This record gives sequence, C-alpha cells and structure tokens, in this order.
Amino acid sequence: MQGDFLRKLKDQIALQKDQAFLWSPVFVGAGIGAYFSLKTEPPPWMPALILAFAVVIVAMGWRYRDQVLRPVYFVKIALILICVGFSAAQIRAQIVAAPILEKKMNMSSIEGWVEAVEPLEEGTGSRIVLRTISIEGVDPAKTPLRVRLRLRQDMAVISGQKIRILAGLNPPSGPVMPGGFDFRRHLYFSGIGAVGFAYRAPEILEEPQSLLARGIEGLRQNIGARIAAHLPPQQASVAMALMIGQQKALSNEDMQVIRDSGLAHMLSISGLHITLMAGVIFFLSRLMMAAIPDFALKHPIKKYAAIIAMAAAVFYMLIAGSTAPTVRSVLMIGVIFLAVILDRSPISLRLVSFAALMILLLQPENLLSVSFQMSFAAVAGLIAFFESTREMWSRWNREAGPLQRACVYLGGVCVTTLIATVTTTLFSIYHFQQFAFMGAVANLIAVPILSFFIMPFIVMAFFLMPLGLEGWALMPVGLGVDAILAIAKNCADLPHAVLLLRAIPFAAFILGVTGGLWIILWKGWGKTVAVLPVIAAIFLISQHNPPDILVSESHKLFGFQKDGALYVSSGKTDRFTRENWEKYYGKSEGSAIVMKTERNDFAACDAGACRLTIKDKKISYVTDPYLLNQECVWADIILSVEPVDEDRCYSSAIMDKFDTWRSGSHSVAIRKNKVEIQAAAVLAGDRPWVKKQKPRNKD
Repeated sequence: MQGDFLRKLKDQIALQKDQAFLWSPVFVGAGIGAYFSLKTEPPPWMPALILAFAVVIVAMGWRYRDQVLRPVYFVKIALILICVGFSAAQIRAQIVAAPILEKKMNMSSIEGWVEAVEPLEEGTGSRIVLRTISIEGVDPAKTPLRVRLRLRQDMAVISGQKIRILAGLNPPSGPVMPGGFDFRRHLYFSGIGAVGFAYRAPEILEEPQSLLARGIEGLRQNIGARIAAHLPPQQASVAMALMIGQQKALSNEDMQVIRDSGLAHMLSISGLHITLMAGVIFFLSRLMMAAIPDFALKHPIKKYAAIIAMAAAVFYMLIAGSTAPTVRSVLMIGVIFLAVILDRSPISLRLVSFAALMILLLQPENLLSVSFQMSFAAVAGLIAFFESTREMWSRWNREAGPLQRACVYLGGVCVTTLIATVTTTLFSIYHFQQFAFMGAVANLIAVPILSFFIMPFIVMAFFLMPLGLEGWALMPVGLGVDAILAIAKNCADLPHAVLLLRAIPFAAFILGVTGGLWIILWKGWGKTVAVLPVIAAIFLISQHNPPDILVSESHKLFGFQKDGALYVSSGKTDRFTRENWEKYYGKSEGSAIVMKTERNDFAACDAGACRLTIKDKKISYVTDPYLLNQECVWADIILSVEPVDEDRCYSSAIMDKFDTWRSGSHSVAIRKNKVEIQAAAVLAGDRPWVKKQKPRNKD
C-alpha cells in the first residue's frame, strides 16, 4: 500500500509539468512578502548577497536539469524565485527612496510643479500632487520629493503649472490601528513625503506652454473638464472613474451604495474595461477594413486590427493613470493580441502568471494592493474554470440555435459573476469586512449595460474629443450611468443586502489564499490538499478575538469594544479613524456610541474621567490631569489624554500622549486576565517609510 501511495504521488508530481511556470509569481510574491514583513530594513548589500545565494542554488541543482520535475529541483527553483522577489522589493524600495517630512508644519510656503489634479466631490475642492522645489523652513536635502495637498475649493489649478502656495503640512499618517493598512508605505512608493491642505489660492509662477507640455496628466485633466462640462455632477463623477480612473469626485453616498451592491469593481479600470475598450476597437477596425474588399483580400486585417486595438489599450492605460490593474490588463491583452498575430491560442493561466510576474518584478509593492489581489484572483479563477469546462461550453454553443445561444450567453454571464464573486470573497472580507449578497444579481444586470452600451459610447467620446463633439457620446454615457446607479441603489436597499463582518486575522487570510492558489494551480487529485489550509483558516477565524481598546495616532480618539458594541470618546474628532474602527469590528458607519451620552450605561462619566469595566479589568479614561492620582488608585488600566508620571501611578497598564506620539496608534487586548498592548510603530519596525521619533522622557 505504501508503494502504491508513493507511485500515485510521483504521478501527481509528473502531472505538474505544465504547471511549473504558473507557480513562479507565487514564489516571487512570497519573497516580496518576506521583505515587507521584516521589522528592520536589511542592509543595502543584501540583494547582491541573496542573488549570489540564488546562483549557488542553481549551480547545486544543475545536475537535475534533465529531471525538471524532481522535487529537489522544484524546491531549488522555488528558493531562487523567493530570493528574486525579496531582492526586487528591496531594490525597488531603494530606487524610490525620498525624504519624508520630519514634523508637522502649521504654515509654510511651498513652491513646486503641479503633477496631478484630481477633483473631489462637488463643492469640496480638489486634491493635487506637487513636485516640490522648496518648502519654507525645510533643508533642501530633507525636502520631500512630492507633497499631496487638498484645495478646499476650485482654484483653477492645472497640471504643468509652477505655483507657490501657503499650506499646512503633516508627515504621512500611520495605520489607524496596529496591523492596519499603512498609508505611509503606500505614499512612500509614490514618492509622496508629506500631505496637507492649502490655506488660500496659489500664486501662479509659470504657466505650461501647451497641452503637450502638460503630458498625460494634463490630458487627463482636460478630459475630466470636458466630462464635467457636459454631464451633471453625479453622472460626471462616475464617467470620470470609467474614463480617466478618477474616483474621488463620487459622493460618499454613491460610493457606499455601489460598494454595498457589489459593483465597486466597475469603477476601478481593470481587466473588464480594458478588454471592452480593446474589443470594441478590434471589431470596429476589423469591420472597417473588411468593408474594403480589395484591401481585405490582400492583407491580414485581423492582425492589423489586433495591433490597432493594442495601441488603444495602451492609450486607455495611460489615461487611466497606469495603475496596477490597468498595467496587468494591458500586459494580458498584449499577449492575447500577440497570440492572434502569431496564430496561437490566446487565453491561458500562463498569460495570467506572466502578467503577475512582470508587475511583481517591476513594482513589487503592488503585492500589498487590494486591487492587484482581487483582480488577479478573479481572472485566475475564471480562466481556470473555463479551461476545465471549455469543451462543454463549445459543444453547447455549436449545437444551439439563436435562442439557445442567448441562454448559453446568459448562463455564461451568471457563471462568470458567480466565479468572480467566490474568488474575491476572502479579499473583500479581509480588506473591507463586508460581503455583498446581492452582488451577483447586480452584476448580472449592470455588466451588460456597461459592456454593450456605456463602453461603446466611451470609445466614441474619445474619438470625438479632438473635434469638440464629445457631448453627443457623453449624453448616452450619462444615461447608462444613471441606470447602473439605480441598479446599485435598488440592490443595496434590499434587506440583508450586505453582510458586515469583523476583521479576520492575517494568518487566516494567508492560509485561505494558499488554499485558493492550490485549487487553481495544482493539477490532479492533489487539489484536495487545499482543504487543510482552508480548515486551519476557519479555525483561526473562529478563535480570533479583536482588541478591546483602540487609541488613535493623534491621541484624540479612544475606542472601547464590549458586548458587540463599539463606544468612542468623541463623535467629532478623527472621523476617518472612527469609520475604520467601525468596519474593523463589523459595524455599520455611524454606529459607534459616544461614551458621554445618555444612550448607554457602559461607562460612568463625569467632567474629567470615565470609569468602565471590560473583562473584569477596571479602566479609567482620564481627560482631567488633576484626577490622575485618584484614578491611578482605582484603575487597572489608565488611558490619559495628558502625560502620566509612571512613578506616581501604580496601575498595571498606562497609556498617555507620549506613547502615541512615539509609537502611533495603540491597541489593548485583555486575554485571560492579562493585558496585551500593541503599538503600530513596533509592528511596522524600522523601515524607510516609518517616521522616527526621538525618545522623550515623560515629564
């Protein structure tokens, strides 16, 4: 029996001959993940050492080159790819390194070039990215490469201008809770070393010479202005998201409705949009060439159409901002059209792996992007499913009449929506703590409208813009947008349309992703092994207990979780942080209860302190420093808005203003009568994107 098992195991390994390349982005991603998980930045010479180690591994495994599928050889290749991923991430971090603002500046004169302008919701101004030349009071060597500023009203700023502006600046903020999304890291890889807001309209020092001089960002802004001129604000905000990749103009209400209905992916220009754009151009250009018989008979018009469509896809990618999903989609479309030109089969998981590998090697930070994760999960799941059922769909299509083919198409759309929903569910729960039950229904209705109505008119609008006639095409786009918003609202308003869940642990997320990858990439009965990490993930989720207390980085907001409810110290300060805490605990927006109200009996509050008990631990939230002495006698845990002299306070756990000043946001978990305190800075470690504070005594 043991011999039979070993023989079957060898047969399973042999089946993976065609799957080996598919695992390459997985191992490269593992190396990238290892780099970002470190608490201390490796020395700059580490990539050279690691790559040298990879060369040694290659040399040691060279004698297995004629036995490519031997487990030893596979392990060696996996180690090499992990080394390559780690090195790529560190090299990328070194390439984009730029100064980060060291401290808050309440008012400073900034001079620089406007690189990008993104309109916000109507009446709330816009957001600009400024390539800085100088910042008053900051040493040139410590001046951030770029700053991002919010303009409170429309100040007629355009990309390509050189401006001087009076603004308040802050270093990029850390996670809203320990282990949360690190905004500093995201901005670091964008070259943005400070964020802030403008006090008044900028002084224009130099105008751009032409639209060409303004570059792609200038073209994007020009297109956005034309959209806003022809469509009302609500329609224009969605049209901008679909045409130039700018989503900030959407109102919070519209964005929430779209998210709750499971249609948020439609606003992020990715595979669906790039494919539709390229497909429309491909068929239109081929149709036009086929209408000229002499030309069609003498030339490979299908290949010409593929080249034209590829050029259109690249243009759309640039206009959309060249985000990770658009780059990935264009890489895949490029390989598809190359296959058309070379008369090869275009669709396969190899295509997905190639696109993922290129993005991870060029921009490793995209591994941490939710758009990268969800888009690749959906595409890989869809291709794996349809590859395994290709013969069935082909047979149904061949044997069906017009009505049956319509039913096959409808069934395909339903299955596509279902597969995409299943493959992205884990990512939606981990990153957004919600699952849209009505997503499949909403997509079934909305995707055909986007595919067959909105996108053709968007293509037409792009072609008509040089003639100034884009209004004829944008009006139907607006009608399609209204239809999609109506679908989103009706689906989101249905009872139980959205399931809100509390955050799941990172280890469970990784185990779930591992199980999903194993199902998609492994060939043969070995897929059943995927059940093990999935069961482990479910177990971790069931045992996970979120922290009982959260403290914001600004030290202005405190949160307490008890008996399924979230209580906060204030309903006005740190709104963004509070909303993220609500999502983290699986609560609806605005559900947090302010402690000092009559709506709860959670805490006994007076003018200077609130006393409460969580898991048999007495906690005092102190706002009046004169009450510290008496609260220190009573409480096991002291949370103070002012500094605390620890020599005079005998509570088992103390957290004051200096703690968050040094280490960012904090969490407190009460585990079996023990108090565990975590700080965001401790989890983040000593990395290039982390602001470092000098030690300071509590006095």
